[in-house]
Amino acid sequence: MWIKKYVIISLLVLTACATNEQASDFDSSLYSGKPVESLTNDEPPKTEEEAISRGDIALTNKNVDLALYEYIRSLSFPNAVHKDKTLYTVGRIHLARENYELADKAFRASLAENPDNIGSLQELGTLYTKRGEKDVGKSYYIRALNADQIRMKGNPNITNDNITAET
Repeated sequence: MWIKKYVIISLLVLTACATNEQASDFDSSLYSGKPVESLTNDEPPKTEEEAISRGDIALTNKNVDLALYEYIRSLSFPNAVHKDKTLYTVGRIHLARENYELADKAFRASLAENPDNIGSLQELGTLYTKRGEKDVGKSYYIRALNADQIRMKGNPNITNDNITAET
């Protein structure tokens, strides 16, 4: 009799541990919105692409909290290949909400995944310029120009010294 109780209790503990493990896959450090528990009852996405697709659909339907949630969930997949673009999208959502701190964090995370993400470089240039940190903003703009040169198979040697201002 006591063995049955022990087995049942053990199974309950293991089930609780497994449930907590699934919930911890979501990195809430880039999320700001409705409680995630209230967003969806759907099965978790099975791939990065599925999560991004769900985010795209939610964004099209103007369900921004759900879109943000799905995009961030896509980042938890091992060997994800779209992280820099997804983080850029997360940053753009935060910009639209005027949450500049999280936008900055998302754009920087995008650059950690791909230092030549032109969109993130441009957005950081704009953020810092608007904050009054024009030199920092300018350095991000120059990096964006060089990243675009790399993309176009050009010569990425634009520096602060070889930029001229029109008068």
